[in-house]
Amino acid sequence: MTQQDMRKPLLVPLAFLTAYAGCLIGPCADGTLASMKAFGRTVRPNRQYLIALVAAVALIACVDVGEGGGGAGGSAGAGGAAGMGGTGGTGGTGGTDNTPPEATIVDPASDSGTDNLDYVYDGFDDGLGLWYKDVTVEGLGEDAEDGTLTGASLEWKTNQTGIQAELLGTGTNPILRLYSNVCTGTEHIIVLEVTDSDGATTISAPRTLFIWTLC
Repeated sequence: MTQQDMRKPLLVPLAFLTAYAGCLIGPCADGTLASMKAFGRTVRPNRQYLIALVAAVALIACVDVGEGGGGAGGSAGAGGAAGMGGTGGTGGTGGTDNTPPEATIVDPASDSGTDNLDYVYDGFDDGLGLWYKDVTVEGLGEDAEDGTLTGASLEWKTNQTGIQAELLGTGTNPILRLYSNVCTGTEHIIVLEVTDSDGATTISAPRTLFIWTLC
């Protein structure tokens, strides 16, 4: 290389020179720069001012790029807590089967027959134009849930609805008035109907009572 060549400025693109210098320049023990390679040419120490400038630029670039840490990544969002399942509903209490009541006619204990003197007419109702017989009866109503039933739970009924109302009376020991529209007598079939507090109803075995008189 001639002296004239040594005086020519080294025309190397700054970006390339900077990158190349950052890789090839090595500092001497005393802190000066010995030489560098650039496009096959050796740059001597008499151009240290230019090399130092390039090295400084390269160093700054390396420091800026190498040491500049990337921004810290955002913390991962915590996953939402799993929803707790709803408490299962309590099943309803099963219903208890209701036991129907018992109905019993205690007195009269049997049918009257057709000529029983205990069932002869007591009188004649002029307002109704009917003969009648008052009969004292006794009944029993028992229920597993309610115990002994009384009052309106016990209803006494007749089949002679063409002469009088079906319902004769209520209770355990009522007096029933039985009517007849003929002198020779009328047959009443009497039953006791017992109803418990749950509405269950039982009808007793019937009693056949024949009321009459001598005509």
